[in-house]
Amino acid sequence: MTGHRPSFLLLSALLFSGTVLGSIPAAAQVTGFSGRVVPQDEVPAFVTCDVLVSFTGQLTGVQLLVELTSGSIFQQPVLEGGGDRAPSPGFFGVFPAAEFDTFITLGGADRISSDTIPGFAGGAVNLGGQSTRTFDESLIDVAFFPPGGAQILDQTEYMVARLTLSDDAFGEISVLASANGVVSDPVVIGLEAGLGFCIPEPTTAALIGTVGLALLRRPLAAASGQRPGQV
Repeated sequence: MTGHRPSFLLLSALLFSGTVLGSIPAAAQVTGFSGRVVPQDEVPAFVTCDVLVSFTGQLTGVQLLVELTSGSIFQQPVLEGGGDRAPSPGFFGVFPAAEFDTFITLGGADRISSDTIPGFAGGAVNLGGQSTRTFDESLIDVAFFPPGGAQILDQTEYMVARLTLSDDAFGEISVLASANGVVSDPVVIGLEAGLGFCIPEPTTAALIGTVGLALLRRPLAAASGQRPGQV
């Protein structure tokens, strides 16, 4: 991971809702996505949001694509080379910004509280990403899964990523997941600067229009040729 100025990211509107942002069919095992604001004041002009997924059955994979046209993704310099997964809490006392690094995870905001360390399966090909993983200040393109036979079952608002984006960030966040091998529809959220928070639970389509969130649909990549662990 490349370094970045010591300031924290503002997710200019991260929110996934299985209810409003395009309901996931009842037959699917993934039941929804949501965003949770993480209060922090370590770096001004940035906001941190956790990406959460709810599902029944066994989680088998997640894909995440964050594409920016302006602004930046916070990457804690001290974690360079290994900061794409949840950090060790041992860093937090000396480097407080490490707690708000951008990373993927399986269940926890640090290495200790996570259920397991994610295994990588290249890029988010089902979301239009590349076959190889990218995780830097302008692009996150990643597919990951519970490795080594780890079983993660029946969860509500289960943490799969922490995103810290600058308050001038524009672009798009796309996410999907699979449980019991059933792949969810992709959910795509437009990022718009100036909001300064994640909207936790929008209840009407009008609210979505007010904050400028855009739901898009993209076709899934063909199942053939995918590596193990890719959803």
